[in-house]
Amino acid sequence: MKIKDIFFWLSIGLIISVLVILTRQLLLSVPERFYLGSEIGEVLFNLSIGYFVTYWFYYLTVHRTEKIHKKKAYKLVFTRANKIVSNFNSLKQSMFDANLPIFQVAGIQMDNAYNYEQVLKFITPSTYSNSFNGAFQPMTWNERILEANNSIENAVKDIFIVIPYLDPDDIELFTDLYSCEYFELTNNIELTTIEDIEFLGKPMYEAYEIIKKIEMKFANR
Repeated sequence: MKIKDIFFWLSIGLIISVLVILTRQLLLSVPERFYLGSEIGEVLFNLSIGYFVTYWFYYLTVHRTEKIHKKKAYKLVFTRANKIVSNFNSLKQSMFDANLPIFQVAGIQMDNAYNYEQVLKFITPSTYSNSFNGAFQPMTWNERILEANNSIENAVKDIFIVIPYLDPDDIELFTDLYSCEYFELTNNIELTTIEDIEFLGKPMYEAYEIIKKIEMKFANR
């Protein structure tokens, strides 16, 4: 059961307790109608008072504070999600643009695992890419890939800092991205020693599928 559902039922309990308190006050001058009626009413009244006080204590010290933290957490998530999407799409577009005429003639779009493999077939990690670093020096494809991946992974790590305030589905989404095969392979393999990185096509497409879900849910908001 989600927190908001729990709070909904707690609020229902508050309404009932208020009704009990008001009813008891209205019936103070009414004679007792059944055996132990007054005692039962007193017990219900005391329970309702206790619930009323506990509810507002919980609301002010726990629920309200948690809502504030959650709002701040998702503000960070939206910022980092845009960074994740931007870095991945930029890398993907750079790879595609590097051999654009060939892909246009072949009718290739980076919309499935096979086409990712075809694009990566033309990427040699040790050669220069079509991108430049902050000092306006050309980057190799290995440097370009690592730069994008490190930026994405750092953004996910920032999100993990506020993980206690995220919904379970969102935690699962970012965990899937962080642990996906594409990042595992690019972090553990020295790409400069490999001429053909076509094998990264399918893992990269699977990462793209996760990032597309992140984009739909969080990016550009």
